[in-house]
Amino acid sequence: MRKVCNNYCRKKAGVGVLKTLVTAIGAGLGAWGVINQMEGYGNDNRATRS
Repeated sequence: MRKVCNNYCRKKAGVGVLKTLVTAIGAGLGAWGVINQMEGYGNDNRATRS
């Protein structure tokens, strides 16, 4: 006898995909923020600016 995937099964799979997507977007935004912070520190030295 084969198990039939009902709506609950599909919703559970969809939630897993959404969790993965949200985690990936959050990680990407976090990395982008860290890179932007590190770029900002390069402009603090007045001797390097003309």
